[in-house]
Amino acid sequence: MPSGNPLPTDPTAVFLPKAGFPRPGDPGQRPATSVNPLCRVTGIHGFTDALGTADPNDDREYLVACRGDGIHLIDVTPKSGGGWTASASLAIVPAANSVKFLSELQPLPFGSSAGSVRNDLFEELNGWNAPSQLFLPLDAYEPSVGVPFQYTSQSTLNREAAAWHDTASDQWFLYSASTCHPGIWVIPLQRVSGVLDFVPGASSWFTANATMGFLHSIYVDAARNQLWVCEDYTPAGGPSSRVKGVQIQTGAAAGSLSSTLVMSKQYAGPPHDAMPVGDRLFVSVMGSNLTEVFSLPITVANAPAASTLVTTVSGFYGHSCYYNATLAPMGNYTGAPFAAALYTVAEMIGPNFARFDYLLNPSGSQDWYANEVSTPGVFPAGQIAPDVVHHIRGVMRTGFFASYNSGITLASLASSQPGVMGSYDTSWRVPPISSGNDVQKFVNKFDGTWDIYPGADSGMVCSSVGDLGSAVFQVKQGVINRYWNATPFASGAAAGLFPRIIAPWGPPRVNQSFYIEDGNAGTYPTANGTISYRSTLYLSLVDPVAMTSNWVPPIVTTSGASQGYSALDYSQIFSVATNPVGFHAYSFPNMGSIVDFKWFAQMVVEEWDNATNTATGNWAASRGTWIGVAP
Repeated sequence: MPSGNPLPTDPTAVFLPKAGFPRPGDPGQRPATSVNPLCRVTGIHGFTDALGTADPNDDREYLVACRGDGIHLIDVTPKSGGGWTASASLAIVPAANSVKFLSELQPLPFGSSAGSVRNDLFEELNGWNAPSQLFLPLDAYEPSVGVPFQYTSQSTLNREAAAWHDTASDQWFLYSASTCHPGIWVIPLQRVSGVLDFVPGASSWFTANATMGFLHSIYVDAARNQLWVCEDYTPAGGPSSRVKGVQIQTGAAAGSLSSTLVMSKQYAGPPHDAMPVGDRLFVSVMGSNLTEVFSLPITVANAPAASTLVTTVSGFYGHSCYYNATLAPMGNYTGAPFAAALYTVAEMIGPNFARFDYLLNPSGSQDWYANEVSTPGVFPAGQIAPDVVHHIRGVMRTGFFASYNSGITLASLASSQPGVMGSYDTSWRVPPISSGNDVQKFVNKFDGTWDIYPGADSGMVCSSVGDLGSAVFQVKQGVINRYWNATPFASGAAAGLFPRIIAPWGPPRVNQSFYIEDGNAGTYPTANGTISYRSTLYLSLVDPVAMTSNWVPPIVTTSGASQGYSALDYSQIFSVATNPVGFHAYSFPNMGSIVDFKWFAQMVVEEWDNATNTATGNWAASRGTWIGVAP
């Protein structure tokens, strides 16, 4: 971002901006506002690189910021305070973290004819006045707007990306899709001194023998090594509105894409999201004044699969879907064999939201059906900017909404309607453009947030910020923040594993119950039933101060009972809760009435010998964790 970060910092806000990219001096500098072209950041993606080791404490968190003219690869791994000795609830993104930029491969040339690009998007962003079908001269832009740009592919409307890791070669690959360039951009990565970077001259465009058109979205199915894309336009005028599956190759050709498609399925309207969840693919299709959500099995043959229409909502232009794939009973659905949730948001008609719950058919078939369907609901006045919601992302039942012209909204997805907990306005042009030609209005439409990535283990959230670039936020309320180091099992059946605190049923909110558990509990080996595990949760109401070394709590087991922490770990222990053997969840009946009240926690898991009913002495500890109670 330019010097003098225009994103304000309010210590009382829910979202605290910690870094903006590109920083002055970083590669891929944003052109000056008076210089062409405008380089807008759209899709935001993230992933964690384990550096090829089993040590969780050397992991690096990366942000992939998709810009019209290329891609930024940014190391956003945070630290607490100024290092390991400051407050756990304060985090920074160190200035030494790497920032890389890769310019778009083979960009469409300046002055491309209308027939070779997307008439409905490309020209509209590059001097095309839709009502009169005329190209506008550069002087048609008002000086106060400050964002004139030429007729060039460097102003693409939408670029999104996904990351995939080849475990055999321990190599990462990025795959990018653009609505104004046909095909998938394949980008190999390499580690240089432990830092991921682009492999020079190694990227390529994949078009599946010229059958791959302009793509709207892209998702990776890591379990099957597949990419799923939504195609809403073909350059040759062939069939559009298709969902396509592409196989990622492994072995000697790792990272390359197979020209034989896994699937190509056509819909009546443009598909906007196609997300793999388990053995199913969920597709949101925007029709004429309605949204349809389809479910179809993921096949391995190049043949259209049977599509089940899950639900239709009239008067609702759905764009983005978020699927909570937590396969466990939800709320009142105790006794159901499996459950999952679908959340959708609307585009084009304002800040609307709809939620749908689905249960897996108890008969054991793979058909999904609507169990609880809520009507499209509007966010309460004052809790979200009056703006179109473009994307919804989430971590279990905590949702993040990206609004085109305003910013980010944080909401609980634990009930039929979203419970708004906070927001942050990332738009920076004042006042918004309300007059002028259509192109000027279109430019202003995307000053806010196009996309957001909340999946980093640290709890830091990454967001697009229009043509300013991208930003990293710490979220003070309603989100689990993790800091310091985990302590894996040093030996025993679960050697190398460690507990991870998660909140599967929703964020902590005032005067409401809260539930946490060990998200890694299902990974601990039981050695044919001879071994079990017992967890203990340590809570503090005081912000701990880290030691200079790794945080390794002194656990002493006497008669099967874990004994406290030293003052170096927590200055005050508020509560110690030890579960019976085999249990790894904790329920809090009421989180209190104080907004922004912080709870600090760490979970310790002990290996248990079932034959002797005693602890074996092997134990592991989670990363330190803190949460702020949300309204």
